[in-house]
This record gives sequence, C-alpha cells and structure tokens, in this order.
Amino acid sequence: MLPVIDKKITDHNPPSLRNRYIYLTLILGIIVIGIAFFSYRYVARTHEQVTISLDRITTQVKAVNKIRGTVLSIYQVIDNFLLDPKTEVHQSHIKQLIDEAISDTHIIRNSLLGEDIENKLAIDKLQNELEQLDSSIITLIDTRLDINRQYPALAYSANEMQPYQITVNNQFNILLNEINDGSFIPESSELFPLLLQANTIWVRMISQMRIYLANRFGSYDVSLLEAQANGVVFHADLQTRIITLIGLYHEEEESLEGVDAMTLAAENAHHWYDAFLVMRKINESDRWREDDHLMKVVISPLVDRIDVTLSDIGKNMQQEENRLINSLRNQGRVLLIVMTATTTLFLLFIGTILFSINRIVFKPIWEVTRAFQAMAYGYGGLQLPKTKFLETEFLIDAFKEMDIKVNNHRKALEDQSLHDALTGLPNRVMLDERLEYHIITCKSKETSLALFLVDLDRFKEVNDSLGHDVGDEIIILAGDRMRSCISDIETLGRLGGDEFAIISPNTTRDESIELANKLNTSFNDTFNIGEHKIHMSASIGIAIYPEDGVDKQILLQHADIAMYSAKRNRSRYAFYDPSEDKHSSKRIAVISDLRNAILQSKLELYFQPKLDIKTHTVIGAEALLRWNHPEFGYINPERIVDIAETEGFINELTIWTLIHAVQQCSSWHKQGYMISVAVNLSLSNLYHETFAQDVLEILQKYDLDSQYLTLEITENSMMAHPIRSIKILNRLHNMGIKLSVDDFGTGFSSLSYLKKLPVDELKIDKSFVMDMTKDDSDRVIVHSTIELGHNLGLSVVAEGIENDLTKSILEAIQCDYAQGYLFSKPLDSKAFILWLQDNMDQDDKNNGFVAKIA
Repeated sequence: MLPVIDKKITDHNPPSLRNRYIYLTLILGIIVIGIAFFSYRYVARTHEQVTISLDRITTQVKAVNKIRGTVLSIYQVIDNFLLDPKTEVHQSHIKQLIDEAISDTHIIRNSLLGEDIENKLAIDKLQNELEQLDSSIITLIDTRLDINRQYPALAYSANEMQPYQITVNNQFNILLNEINDGSFIPESSELFPLLLQANTIWVRMISQMRIYLANRFGSYDVSLLEAQANGVVFHADLQTRIITLIGLYHEEEESLEGVDAMTLAAENAHHWYDAFLVMRKINESDRWREDDHLMKVVISPLVDRIDVTLSDIGKNMQQEENRLINSLRNQGRVLLIVMTATTTLFLLFIGTILFSINRIVFKPIWEVTRAFQAMAYGYGGLQLPKTKFLETEFLIDAFKEMDIKVNNHRKALEDQSLHDALTGLPNRVMLDERLEYHIITCKSKETSLALFLVDLDRFKEVNDSLGHDVGDEIIILAGDRMRSCISDIETLGRLGGDEFAIISPNTTRDESIELANKLNTSFNDTFNIGEHKIHMSASIGIAIYPEDGVDKQILLQHADIAMYSAKRNRSRYAFYDPSEDKHSSKRIAVISDLRNAILQSKLELYFQPKLDIKTHTVIGAEALLRWNHPEFGYINPERIVDIAETEGFINELTIWTLIHAVQQCSSWHKQGYMISVAVNLSLSNLYHETFAQDVLEILQKYDLDSQYLTLEITENSMMAHPIRSIKILNRLHNMGIKLSVDDFGTGFSSLSYLKKLPVDELKIDKSFVMDMTKDDSDRVIVHSTIELGHNLGLSVVAEGIENDLTKSILEAIQCDYAQGYLFSKPLDSKAFILWLQDNMDQDDKNNGFVAKIA
C-alpha cells in the first residue's frame, strides 16, 4: 500500500526561477559598473603614491646599508686598536664613523612619513645605541691605554700589597744587617738560622705571587693556580717562625729592635696575605681583564643590538616595499577586471542559469540514483542533497527511511560475526583482520608492532570448581581490566576460552614491557564474584613485528610460544626466543656444526696488518675468525661468538683461535718476519680458571716468546667485573703478554679502574675513526683518546683507516699505530705472506718492514 501524501506538502509552491534570474541580472550589472568606476580611481591614486613611496624607500635602504657598513668598520677599527693601541688615530677615526652613522639616521628619519611611528621609534633607538657605542669605545680606549685599569689585580697589588711588602722587607733587612755587620751577636744558636729561614719563606711567598700574576697575564696554567694553595702553608709557616723569633729576641738583651721589628713584620705579612687573597679573587673573576670584559659584556652586545635594530628597520622597509609591489600588481588585476567585466557578464549569467538548473533539479536526482547504486553494492555514507522541490523531497525521504532500516539490520549481523558474545570484545575474526591491516601499515611505514597473547592462569581449575557462571564473570572482568590498560589505537580481543590477544601498533620492545607490567598489575586486585574472592594472574607472550615474524600466522605462533615460556618459567611475561622454539632448526644445525668445526679445525683465521703510523713499519697483525658454513655460507663472526657464549663453549673457541694464531706467528718468525699477533678475548675467558695456564702452554708448545702475543679485550668486558678482570689480566701481563683495550670509546669504562689495569694499548673504535674527516666531534674524541692513552703511558691504535686523509690526520695528532683497509683487508695466511712479500722492503726483516704504500 502506497503512503498517503501530506496535504501541506502538496500545497507547497516553489519560488519562481524567472524572477530569480531577473534579480540576479540587475545585481550583476550594478556590481560590474561600480567596480569599473572605483577601480579606475583607485588605480590612478595608487600609481602616484607608489612612485613617491618607492623613491623614499630606496633612500632609506641606502642609508641603512651605509650604517651597517659603518658599524662593521667601527668594529674593525676597535680590533685594530686592541692589537696596536694608537690613541689619536683610532679614536678620531671611530668618532668620525659614529658621526657618519648618526648623520645617516637623520636622513632616514627625515624621509619617514608622519604615521610611521614604528620606524621612528626604531631610529631613535638606533641613535641612542650609537651614542652608547661611542661612550663605551672611549671607555675601552682609556682602559686599554692604562695598564692598571686594564688589569685591576695589578693595580690592587701595587696600591695595597706593595706597602706591606716593603715594610716586611725592611724589617728583615734591619735584623739581618744587624747580625751581618757584627753590631749584634745573638746568644742563641737558633736565632740567625731561623731568621734566614723566615726571610726565605717570605721571599718564596713574594715569588709565588709574581709567578701567579705572570701566569694569569700569560699562558694561564691551571696547575700554577693550584700551586697557590702552598701560600697558605707558607703564610702559616712564616707566622710560626716569626712568633718563635719574637720569643728568642725577648731573651736577647743586646738587640734593641728585634722584638719590635719581628712584631711589625708579622702584622704587615698578615696584612699582605689578606690583600693577596683579595687580589686573587679579583684575578680569578671574569673581570680580571677590564678591556676584555668591556668587549664581551658591553660593546659586542651593543653592536649586536645595533645590528638587530638595523635588521628591524630593514624588515619594515622590505614589508613596505612588498606592500607597494603588491599594490602595483593589484592595479593590473583591477584593470584586467574592468576590461573583462562586460565580456564575462553574459557568460556569467548563462553559466548561472545552467548551474542553477543542474543544482536544483538534476543534481538531487543524480545523487539519489548514486545512493541507490551504493546501497545495492553494500556501500554507504553518501550525503544526500537538500532540496525545496516536492518531487525530490518525497524521493529522498523514502530513500532515507529504507537506508536506515537496511543499515540497522546489517550492523546487527556484522556485530554478531565480529564480536565475542560474552565480553563484547573483538573475536578471532576481527583480530585476524586488524592484525593483517596493522602488519600492512607497519610494513609501509617501516614501524614495529607488538602482539600480546594473554592466558589466565588456573582458569580451568576455577571454572571446574566454581562453575561456568563464575568463569564467565571472570572472563568479563578480566577483559574490562585489560581494556583499561590499553590506548585507543590498540585492539583487545578474545581468541576463545581464557585466551586474549592485544595488538599494539608502533610499539617498541621497551614499550611492550611497560604494557605487560600494566596488564599484570591489573590482575593484582581480587575478583569479587558474589561471595567468592578469587585471586587470578596471567601469563603473557609477546612477539614483535618484524623481528619475530612478518605475517599474522607466524606472529601468533611465536606469541603463543612466548606465552607458554612465561607460564613455564612463571615470569608473568616473556618475549619470543628462537631458542625456545623447537622449530628453529637452523639455529640447532649451526650450533651443532660449530662444535664440529672447532673439533675438526674447519674454521679459518684471517690476518689484518698493523703498522707504525710514522715509519709505516709492519709491527703485527690481528687474527680474525672466519667460518664458511657448507650450507649457509660465511657466518658473521659476532654471531659465532654469540652462539659459543650462549651454548657454553666460548673457551674452546678462544683456545682454538689462540692455538692457530700462535702457531701462525711462530711460522712467521721462522721465515724471518718478526711481527706479533693479536687475538680477541671474550668476557667468559676472564672467568675460566685455567685460561692463563692454557695460554702459557700454547706459547711453550709453539716456542713463541710471550711479547709477540697481544690479547684484545673489549672495554665493556674489562669493566663488567673490574676487580676480577684485574686479577686475571695481571697474571697474563706478568707472563709478558701484551694487553689491549679493544673498541675503546664505545663503553663506559671508569678511568680510575683503567689506570689500574695492566694494559699496554688502547684501540680506538673504528666508528670514530672512519667519520673523523667529516665529523669534528669524532675528530676531537680521537685526539682526546690519543692524549689520554699517552698520558697513561699506553700506545694507541686507530682501526678503520680507509683513506690517506684519515692517516695524515692521525699522524699529525701523534697516533702510534694504524690498521684498516687503506693498508690491507683481512687476508688468509697464504695471502698475508704474499702481501708482506709484495708490499714490504725486506732489507732488514728483524727490524720490521716498511710499507711501500707510504
């Protein structure tokens, strides 16, 4: 049955389109005529104003640029004066330049318009700053020419300390002359030597003060400043000896001036020392040199402010110029509008008619048709147009009502298929869809993703003992608690039973730990269900995309393995570990093959030469481990060491390396190549009780002097347990073996422990050396490390040298030894011998080989 049409709607009369078109035509005609008239007047007036204003701005810009150049000249004259202070020449020149700058400010001010308040204030500010600069420079000149004003501490020394110094000197001279000329012969044998000692101490105090002043005015050596602490000892010692002398003079009857002279000397020496402390405080302040203080605190900031003021004025002028240019552009636009207005009037009128018909009649019908098609293919969300015409209103209303009913029915079906009926959380289907979506997104954006699998502990026991109703309540409450822990961009869903999953995009490993802790904390409170108070916990497995898998099935599988690992180890949460995965057959195969490779000597050693960077003499080679796996090819050496450490046979690997490296070095010696060999150690080797004895036996077996073996230990390995490291390293060092700190600069070693370690050498990590030609900070680090090593009495090796510029810089900053691809890549034993033969001068093998590439 068709719906009954409302009478009110059928009586509705739409407005007349004809009247609308007439009104529109009249309005457009009036607008065009008005625009043409006012545009003509605007263009004529603007053209005249712009011409005048551009001339004015040009004058102002020239004056600003001249002032900026003048200020720069003033600063240069100040620099010249400080280097060669000729008062009359520089002062008159500066005065002339400042007068010129102020004169130019008057030119700018006179050209400003009355309403240009901002620039007038800026010009006033500039004039004031120039006057301040003039006054400050005069003060600077006066200070530079007066050494007492230039160095306040020197003036204080002359005015305050010298009178006390003269008085003390006079008293000592009186008493010494009294004894030397025989007018007074002391009865006490202690008096004269003690008097000489006191005078010597006083002279040393004066000398220390003079050295201190000379040091401050010269190189400013901090160690000399620290030496002034001895002044306290000298002063106390002097006062003690004077008091003793006063007592001795009291016992002498023939000395008329002894007691008074010593008393006066003690008082003046004390006053002198107090004045010295004041002078030192002045000298160590930031105003120890007044002309430098004036430049830094007064003149330089003032010049900067002048530059800022000039920039502000320039910006204002630029803005004014841009405004004028835009005004000229607007003139052209106005003329274009006037010329085309009449032509476009009829086109606009026709276009308006077509647009109105399309918008009012055709477009609503077309939009309704598109909406029907979208609904038929399962799409929605199209915005229907609003219309005032009766036919389209009925059509749109009917469609809206039908669309609402269809959408409600579809949403109910989708909700049932994608959500868990018990908790209302996304179910496995939705979780799969969202996980796949997030994996695609993370892949395109190159970001990470964390997948959490949460399993409730002891749920089956609770469910069986308390019933399924209680179990359902626990599932609901657990879901609510976990939902409160996640953000809006994360997805929590129920996989089934007591298993939940959380998808957390853009999440790192550290952030995953934080979320896992929040989830576990949410289970700390008891679950209160009726009369039951139940304590629950959860085991969480975490898999990270892309490290632990690049598709959803692998991620789910690995998160499940991690969850069972957490449950088995009772660790509350665990990340996926391939070693826990029984399916990681590659790792198992590599572990087994590595053990066999050690036993069957299927590993190889490559050697990279180490040279004296100054003489380019080959002094040794570093032994580097290589393993060509028959199935997987060359295995990364770091992975080899990691597997050996994890599986507990790192000591066997190190002993194998030592045996073959020592054997090879002994072979070199028999061929006349007297060079050393270096072998890398692991932290675990330092904990092996028989390691030092094993090394000794290897050296003895192959008849190699211990001085030709260098053991390299990373900085972090040494500092992991420094006390224990020192013990084993001392044993190795006492055997004559050289010890080297490898990868120095990448760890966090303590200098207090480093200086205690019995090491002979530092190896700067190649990450600093390779970029030092481009990165100043790396160059500073390398230079500082070399100085540190030399100060500790250690030789320094730079590894990773790949070009001549790096070698030249290292040679200039006195690095000792070099290693890198510039000289040679790592070579097997045969190729290394050929390299020695092809690249070295063999006139004197025992004294080393000088590289031809130098």
